Amino acid sequence: KVTVAEVATRLFGASVTPERVIGETLTRVTDPSDATRERLAEAVRSPLPAGYRALSGSPLAAWIETTFGLATEPSTGLLVRQMPRRLREDAAPLLSDATKLPVQDCHDAIRAMLLAGSSVRHPETGRPLFAFRLHQFLAKGDTLHVSLESEADRFITSKYQVAVPDAPEKLLFPLAFCRECGQEYAVVKAVTKSGETTFAPRSSRDVTAGDAVDGYLYISEQFPWPLDPVAENRLPDSWIGLDNEPLPNKGRYLPQRVRVDIAGHSVETGGINAAFVPTPFTFCLSCQVSYEQTRGRDFSKLVTLDAEGRSSAVSVLSASLVRALRGLPESELSPEARKLLTFVDNRQDASLQAGHLNDFVQVAQLRGALFRAMRTTPDGLTHESVAAKVTAAMGLEFADYAAAPDAVYNAKSRTERALRDLVEYRLYLDLQRGWRITMPNLEQTGLLRVEYDSLPEIAADQALWDATLAPLRDTRAGHREELCRIVLDEFRKVLAIDVECLSEMGFERVKRQSSQELTGVWAVPNNENPETVGTVYAFPARAGMGRSNLHLTGRSALGRYLSRPQQFPGHPEKLGIDDAQRIIQDILVVLTRVGILSEVDGGHGTRGYRLKASALIWKAGNGTSAAADPIRKT
Repeated sequence: KVTVAEVATRLFGASVTPERVIGETLTRVTDPSDATRERLAEAVRSPLPAGYRALSGSPLAAWIETTFGLATEPSTGLLVRQMPRRLREDAAPLLSDATKLPVQDCHDAIRAMLLAGSSVRHPETGRPLFAFRLHQFLAKGDTLHVSLESEADRFITSKYQVAVPDAPEKLLFPLAFCRECGQEYAVVKAVTKSGETTFAPRSSRDVTAGDAVDGYLYISEQFPWPLDPVAENRLPDSWIGLDNEPLPNKGRYLPQRVRVDIAGHSVETGGINAAFVPTPFTFCLSCQVSYEQTRGRDFSKLVTLDAEGRSSAVSVLSASLVRALRGLPESELSPEARKLLTFVDNRQDASLQAGHLNDFVQVAQLRGALFRAMRTTPDGLTHESVAAKVTAAMGLEFADYAAAPDAVYNAKSRTERALRDLVEYRLYLDLQRGWRITMPNLEQTGLLRVEYDSLPEIAADQALWDATLAPLRDTRAGHREELCRIVLDEFRKVLAIDVECLSEMGFERVKRQSSQELTGVWAVPNNENPETVGTVYAFPARAGMGRSNLHLTGRSALGRYLSRPQQFPGHPEKLGIDDAQRIIQDILVVLTRVGILSEVDGGHGTRGYRLKASALIWKAGNGTSAAADPIRKT
């Protein structure tokens, strides 16, 4: 009371004395004198009685009220609220000490009594015997740290420490995991002094300055890094030249066999075999997925366990809790009690979380409906049917999205059309390869396969390819189809799609319709701007051209992919830059001729290409593997 009076005096600028502070008056509903050791042990062993009176008279109920609910304030003798206790860690062992019964039996008895007490009501007041609040704390994950020992002997902890407890000579190193297969790597920096190399721990987000070399240590007894990785086929195919040796430009990225001791020192004898992988991380030594991109951070390739986003985690947990609440039978929880409340300590966090949750729910709803619609249409969805089928699969009631829920006749038709147009716009936006690691699109999770209309037949029609460069002309039809698919996939990644809803006028029409006819999250926000639609060109970038455009040239990632050794088996010589450029142009010309691509005015007297939406076929995937990206990952 003294503390409350002092705070109140400061807040209100008037004197508040302790005797004017009014507290709560608490009363017991059980008799603690019955909670003797013998009766308490008997209550733990016996089935729970039925009814409010019988439960409140149980010695176990009295013990629970004293342990979890009420305590006596020493200075005043008044009843006050108990400090929160943990059930398994605190209360169950305490009851076990009092009754000499197993801890698990005591835990189960307390849990059963709490649940039973929350469901029975006082015959006069209607209050439950126990109105307890169960708190479960969910904390952000932390980076795993391990000692440099074999998998069977190494020390593993999720708490940051410099060394193994009671073994200060054993340093601990943070772990990062391959996003494709989960192989672990110790995150290190190699420091060389006086000819001796030491591998020191580093944070995965740190970039080391000076002469130290950032990298990772690969340690595996079951799949160790060999002396001759070429002979044992441990390097990606794209790294091997015609002479069956690693390509010269890959030399600096090759893993280096080392032996390290428990302190990270490179040693000749003792220690454990490992492989040092310098940054940037270019391929996984376990699953052999390789990355052609050597710029930027390794975040999209390797992940630590502390890398999840707070907003994403709260959204996923909230959705899971709501789904669990809805799955409960009505006898356990009434419909009006199935609510989830979240509290934040400032408006900015509340706004951020609300926006993230709305976006998460709508994206998940659209993707779920798309997958459901694709599964019911084995031949795939086309541009003409995808929006209508997905809208129907969402199963929304008219009042869920209509600004005028009672609209009829033409007004109702306009509203339904506005929703279909909005769904179409969102679906095509989601085809773009997203940057959100925590929320990849359906194609990145293997639940969507995008195919192209008549592409196998086009690739097999030799007459269409007779005028193309010899390697493309003479290769087998299946290889031509693969190359065409790779090129078309590149169009979608930069949203170079020729569809009305992505045009500036199309977006404005969708936005106007939604503002007039739709409500809530289904209405396009006023501050949302149209997405920049890409254009693909077969020449290098020029000054003044947009950053959203894609330039497919002999020097681009696609050009390097076409120039890989043995890309065209019938032409063993390596393709030059000009040859790769010609093949790219030939593919674009043929695909435009057959109606898969459309030519567009790129400005400055240039012509570009976009993929026709009518050429897309949306099919359900099995979810076992993500969409292939052979240009960047092999």
